Amino acid sequence: MVDNQQQQQQQQDSHLQTIIHQCHQITDRGYQIINLIGTGSYAYVYKARQIRTNRSVAIKFINFNKCSNHYRKNFLRYEVHIIRILNDRPHINIVNFIEAFNINQPIDGYVIVMEYIENGTLRDRIIKNGKQTEKIARKLFRAICNGLFHMHENQIAHRDLKLDNILLGTDDRPKICDFSLSIIWTNHDQSKLCEDYCGTELYYPPEIGRK
Repeated sequence: MVDNQQQQQQQQDSHLQTIIHQCHQITDRGYQIINLIGTGSYAYVYKARQIRTNRSVAIKFINFNKCSNHYRKNFLRYEVHIIRILNDRPHINIVNFIEAFNINQPIDGYVIVMEYIENGTLRDRIIKNGKQTEKIARKLFRAICNGLFHMHENQIAHRDLKLDNILLGTDDRPKICDFSLSIIWTNHDQSKLCEDYCGTELYYPPEIGRK
């Protein structure tokens, strides 16, 4: 039963990838899909080429058939707003945003185009090379904190910071990505920041894990 479900899911994913490769609304924007580089519960990330500049980009496709209306009306709206704020105030340790747009043919969804980071995630690095030296770990941690501090200065809470959401770019420079659970907060609602159950369970802060 489980094998059949997995097989059906793989067939659906393969069919969706074919659709995305043929999507005219993406090609009309000047992008050529190259290959799939990551998947989530409702999103797919592709490496693509921006034809006009011949540079590599990352395209995140959010499948509206797989995500709830609540996510579309709340979290997706926040994510797009937040990446636009961060794009107006760039930081070397945060991934750069290029553009975002809806698609409705042949499938309903939303596309977010970002810079392509060539060296994968910090999780990929640790799986491949094992634990990092203390010197490298300090360098990475300091840079990640710099990016996070920049977000906090702009009143943005990431809320899902983990190894999978740290990309490694040129010279192994870490860049924070994936703002799908991020929010904008103000001084008057600081007391509510830790009341929501969001993020990845193994990375929960103690005040959430105890509840």
